[in-house]
Amino acid sequence: MKADAELDSATSDEKLNAVLGHARLGVVVATAFAIFVALRLRGGELADALIFAWLAAKIAIAAARVALNLRYERLGRPGGQTWRTTTDAWLFADGIVWGLAGMLMMSADVSLAALGAATMAGVTSVATFGLQFSRRSTAAYATPILVLSASGLLARGDEFGFIGAVGLIMLLGLQLGTALASERRLTASVRLRLHAQALAREKDA
Repeated sequence: MKADAELDSATSDEKLNAVLGHARLGVVVATAFAIFVALRLRGGELADALIFAWLAAKIAIAAARVALNLRYERLGRPGGQTWRTTTDAWLFADGIVWGLAGMLMMSADVSLAALGAATMAGVTSVATFGLQFSRRSTAAYATPILVLSASGLLARGDEFGFIGAVGLIMLLGLQLGTALASERRLTASVRLRLHAQALAREKDA
């Protein structure tokens, strides 16, 4: 029982370190891309005020995530349930903001909707590189983005929307499956390390 608890705690902390270890650069790149997309959408079908309100929310959440990452590093990567919950909560908030953008873009003409679907697919796929070792973190970020975008596509009521929505949901399933497999590999790795450490302690004793 003690060994299982130690394994669970060590695995959870490893997953958190993997997620936050990629967060700073990933957030900066994603935010730069959000600014680029917002500037390109000015003067189009979506109201400029709506675009810049969305961008302000995106930048605010990005700043909070970077601050969280910096504090975690400054404290020496303490780990623990509170840090895991807080990290996933901010990931979910970031995902909601991206997902709302996707949902709004899906109601526009086919060319803008296609651009929106490609953007959301790209954002979640790139994020998977850093989040894949935690199924929960991957779900917290990717699910609101792709589900809200798919909902926007379905609301179109046309064949394009239906096919696009199915594609995004299938992508989400693939990303969650990839995260589950990576999480299992990480757990196995941590289990081997703990076992090796236990053997070393026994040998020293």
